[in-house]
Amino acid sequence: MDSLFTFLSKDYSGLLIGLALLMLGVIGLRRSGIVRRLSVIPALLGVLLSLGAASHLLRVSIVDNRFPPPGQMVDVDGFDMHVLAEGPEGAKGKGTVVWFPGGHAGGIGFLDLHQQLRAEARSVLVDRPGTGWSDTGPFPRTTAREVDEVLAALENAGEKPPYIFVGHSFGGLLAANIARRYPEKTTAVVLLDATPLDVIFYGRDKDGLRSLKKSEFYRGLRSIFGLYPWALPQPAFTQADTSNGYTSSLPAFEILKAIGIHSRTAFAGVSIYQELTPEGLIDRAWDTVVFDGALGDTPVYLVAPGEDQSTLAYAKGVVGDNPEAERFADFLTATRERYMQVSTNSTRVY
Repeated sequence: MDSLFTFLSKDYSGLLIGLALLMLGVIGLRRSGIVRRLSVIPALLGVLLSLGAASHLLRVSIVDNRFPPPGQMVDVDGFDMHVLAEGPEGAKGKGTVVWFPGGHAGGIGFLDLHQQLRAEARSVLVDRPGTGWSDTGPFPRTTAREVDEVLAALENAGEKPPYIFVGHSFGGLLAANIARRYPEKTTAVVLLDATPLDVIFYGRDKDGLRSLKKSEFYRGLRSIFGLYPWALPQPAFTQADTSNGYTSSLPAFEILKAIGIHSRTAFAGVSIYQELTPEGLIDRAWDTVVFDGALGDTPVYLVAPGEDQSTLAYAKGVVGDNPEAERFADFLTATRERYMQVSTNSTRVY
């Protein structure tokens, strides 16, 4: 599957598939009898897919011109990663803040908070491989692999530790993993309602977790054949001055949506979301888990609601309106609080 994902993550893969079908159909049309009649199907399908794939390549070209990377592209083991770093280095003795949005989203998902912070501290947005402007990198995509890639991207971009890693949801799992493996480069970890592995192994929403991988796969197939709306938002970035850095005229989600038409985004998601299924996690759990005491005395801040009614509503949506839903909601809350045990220096922020 890794070889397949490597191929499909190329935006031109749809065109190659379409042309291959068209060639197969043309060869068949030169035959006679039933073969000739049946060959009309791959020939027509090849034409349609090739046209759709060509439209995708045109839109990708428009997106790349309209949305140039606001930061710098740095080489990491033969592929490029995007790093947007702004703000004074070592401001007020603080560490450099590195942001990881939830899911497998590009760093630009935290653009608003980054822009608020950069006036007083060094703030960095990193596009995980396959997201934002970063190349896909090698498959499979795993949290353990992306730990090393993110650190290499920061180093190659000229950023210096110590770092404050801030991660939301699945991004929190990445932040905690970096701190576990590179404590000497970590000054603090901020977990914004981070995803604990217990939810994946023992939680009730296994079908929902599996659907992440499936939906990204079909989104990727649609993208390489241009099966998505044509409309694109207007330019997102303008260069202000060296003191203000880059400014954006669009919300972060609009920017992510625009550059997310690249097929690499979907198929990198397919690969790493395998880690969010019970089956996939069996092989990766030991490399990904951050257990009690694993961060020593590194400052850890767990930021999440206290009594959150949306948790019970979500639980009811998964198991139905019955006593089991309350048990599932209590489980979700309790597993999140386990992050307080990963360090002897943890603070709960409500």
